[in-house]
Amino acid sequence: MDWKNLPKETREMTSFLNLVLDETIELGNEDFVTTYIRCFGVKCHGIIETAMNYELDEVHWRCTKCSKSGVIRNIFGDLKE
Repeated sequence: MDWKNLPKETREMTSFLNLVLDETIELGNEDFVTTYIRCFGVKCHGIIETAMNYELDEVHWRCTKCSKSGVIRNIFGDLKE
């Protein structure tokens, strides 16, 4: 399926998660730190904090203002031994 044919919500969430991954991997932080990424919640003015868990191969993210949060798993895929 072509990217431009995906639903708008799917494209926006994919772009958001890519930003979260890029920022977290670049920083390499294991404790939550504030990023430049704004929350996507309606009327939310929070900023996203992220943390890397190398042992579990995960990136955790959360908003500083609302309840939005999540975990991106298997970030290194087959690269991890």
